[in-house]
Amino acid sequence: MYGGIVTSAINRTDRREIYFPDYERRMAHYSFLSPDRKWVLTAEMEPRWLPCRLLPFDGSSPGRRVGPDGACTATGWSPDGKWMYFGAEVDGQKHLWRQAFPDGAPEQLTFGPAEEEGVAVAPDGSLVTSVGVRQSAVWVSDSSGERPVTSEGFAAANNLVLTAPIFSADGGKIYHLLGRDMPGSINELWRTDIGKGTSERIIQGFPIVEFDIAGDETGAGDVVFSVQHKGKPSEIWLAGLNRAAPPVRIADGGEGSPRFGPNGELWYRYSDGKANLVGLMKQDGSGRRRAAEYPVSTVMNVSPGGQWLIAMAPAEGRSAIDTIAIPAGGGPQRIIGPGRWPVAWSRDGKTCYFGVASKRTLAFPVQPGQLPVAPDGNLQVLLKNPPASARIVTGYDLSPGPDPSMFAYIKGTNQRNLFRITLK
Repeated sequence: MYGGIVTSAINRTDRREIYFPDYERRMAHYSFLSPDRKWVLTAEMEPRWLPCRLLPFDGSSPGRRVGPDGACTATGWSPDGKWMYFGAEVDGQKHLWRQAFPDGAPEQLTFGPAEEEGVAVAPDGSLVTSVGVRQSAVWVSDSSGERPVTSEGFAAANNLVLTAPIFSADGGKIYHLLGRDMPGSINELWRTDIGKGTSERIIQGFPIVEFDIAGDETGAGDVVFSVQHKGKPSEIWLAGLNRAAPPVRIADGGEGSPRFGPNGELWYRYSDGKANLVGLMKQDGSGRRRAAEYPVSTVMNVSPGGQWLIAMAPAEGRSAIDTIAIPAGGGPQRIIGPGRWPVAWSRDGKTCYFGVASKRTLAFPVQPGQLPVAPDGNLQVLLKNPPASARIVTGYDLSPGPDPSMFAYIKGTNQRNLFRITLK
């Protein structure tokens, strides 16, 4: 996953690079040229949104960060070029900001519980933005239909960054990330009893990004999770689901994406300064070793037993990404397909799921924790021509239950309208 800002003629001749990040996982996009055609505002992500960047249009330097210290997703210029405008999420709230060009201090323009998405600058200098509220809940689909199983809080949803819900081994409960009251609240780990409709907080007080479950509450289950404190490197922590002892930090140098691996080890993502790599370590943080020679961009999932790690990675020989399966025991990767392909397993590892199209997922019976057997090892052939044993599930980006008749997903709703904001 890698992208930058270029300029060219309308027929794409005279191409010239303006800015490419120096880190493989980072992308720059949503550029906005200043009225005098000397400067460019752009938004960056890796894959979280970063503060916005101001670039010289001649490409002579990588520029500098501008705007508020938050996730910047929209930019604009006043018609006279004296003001830079930003749509940014700061402390969990999405609002509009401005900053006098070139060196003014960022100023917040909008406030309140409603949030603003996007910004367009009209010729008269007024701003047009989408204003509204967000809601999000965990839904379960089974033989009795589809229904929400969480009603309070804000179910965290971003499958490129945050972990999707995970069922308990018996399918009776589900683990998920939940903000306590509104979008932007820190995401804590909760467990919901699907039959009873009751929820309890399992890990609190940590801004959790990703997590994985080994076992469940009926046994000596553990949870490993990553946290991201503002302005600090990410950390990895290990805790027991029975909460008999406090969580233990096992990594604090920017490591993330922890997953339970084979033989009591943990998968994790780390950086060498230019690219993301994946490794394995013991559950006390020791014995670290590189698990693959090639870089990855985003860790997605892991098979039960930890033998396969699913990730997105730069495609070999072309400017794109592939979804791949990385074996814990070494050896070549398995290419699942170009772009992003959601892959998941049932908790017992006997069914493997591939999201193949909008609202369509293929479920394959497999040996526990393994990938389907494909002709010549080519999973794309298998996915395009599935055998009769494969089952079609109506859903995408789903969290599998005990069998293909049951799965969970995050469902969000937005209520928005366009508003014009006149500035004094």
